[in-house]
Amino acid sequence: HHLSRASAAGRAVASRQTALQVALEPVLSAVQGMYRERDLNFVVALDAEAVWRMDAGDLQELVGNLLDNAAKWARHRVELRSAHGPDGWVLVIEDDGPGIPEARLTQVRERGVQLDEHEPGGGLGLSIVTDIATLYDLKLHFENRQSGGLRVQLNFAGMMGD
Repeated sequence: HHLSRASAAGRAVASRQTALQVALEPVLSAVQGMYRERDLNFVVALDAEAVWRMDAGDLQELVGNLLDNAAKWARHRVELRSAHGPDGWVLVIEDDGPGIPEARLTQVRERGVQLDEHEPGGGLGLSIVTDIATLYDLKLHFENRQSGGLRVQLNFAGMMGD
């Protein structure tokens, strides 16, 4: 369902503009609520002026899956920030959890792959993220942080609204 909707929205991307901060407020609120008992510190730095050519639902699905994953593995902190760099807009989500073994970093994008079978889930979240990113021609990069945890970076080159 989600991928069909994203595919339809991806074809109409040029006609839709989404305010990043407005679109992500309910997603952030929902994820914070889901992990309230863990007392995680969510640090958010989103550019209030950022407007991207992307369906709001697709953006929410994309970032919601990434935030949920970060919060699931975070020890104390999850960070969500946007910035405009030389290659366009970048959205970064970081956590301070255990990260992913280097040899398995490429596997997290595969449908049905769940790195920890003891955790609930079906291994679809990050493959959905990958599929949506592909539909919008976004660059998606996973890397372990030197200080611990995982950094996910989405490059939205050419996605800025007028």
